[in-house]
Amino acid sequence: MSQEKIGFFAAAWRLLTFYKLRQALGLVRKADQMFTGSVEGIRDGFALYKDDLIDNFNKMTQAVTQAVQAQQMQEDQLEKLVAQIKDTEMRQSGADILYDEAEEKGDQAGMARARKDSERFSVELERLQQEKKALEEQIAQDEINNAELKAQLSSMLSEIEALKGEEAKQIAQFITSNAKISAYETAKGLKSAIDSSPIDAIREANKERAAKAKVLGEVTRATSEGQDDKYRKAAANTNASDAFAKRKAAREVEKAQKEAAKNNLDTTTEKESRPKNF
Repeated sequence: MSQEKIGFFAAAWRLLTFYKLRQALGLVRKADQMFTGSVEGIRDGFALYKDDLIDNFNKMTQAVTQAVQAQQMQEDQLEKLVAQIKDTEMRQSGADILYDEAEEKGDQAGMARARKDSERFSVELERLQQEKKALEEQIAQDEINNAELKAQLSSMLSEIEALKGEEAKQIAQFITSNAKISAYETAKGLKSAIDSSPIDAIREANKERAAKAKVLGEVTRATSEGQDDKYRKAAANTNASDAFAKRKAAREVEKAQKEAAKNNLDTTTEKESRPKNF
């Protein structure tokens, strides 16, 4: 049960997150349309972009300035280290000289003190040399980093200076492209219904009337042809009856004629077969 609740809440959270993402993308698209649909929008878009560039440039300038100041402080520290090293080397050299003098005099206490100080100076010199090496490496790396930051700063400044020319170029391209698109759409008859001329409306209305007339004509013609078919059938039936009657009468006449001819033939034959009286 607990897993089902977790699954439900996870799904609800994904749905809510997805909805917010879609809303955000929709706002972004609407904002893009505001900046890309007109000359004024392009100017506003460049103005906002320029403001962002200048703001970033100022922040970058401040950061580079602080980095350069930090590098300058390290260089000052390096100079102090170099001076400390020279001073320590000088003191160590003095301790060695006093050791030699004490040795010549047989001054054991002086020798011990000079030896101890010389060893202390030696340890201090090693520490100072290590600090000097690390600081020099850090300064060298900072110089590389600062050079990159300065190059980026210079690039941002160049972009800001070139932005005005880019704005004019984009506006000119927008106007030219719109003019070409309008000309192409007009030439190919691809104007939208909102931009269509009255001629288009007349043509569409006439097409609709012609279609309606065609339908009505077909309906009327079908009704008329149906009535005509009835007439044709009635006439055809009458003609067929008359023709049959005529054919029957003709056959009766032909039959009567044949019988009459046969009777005449029989009578003539009978007369010819009788004997003649001399």
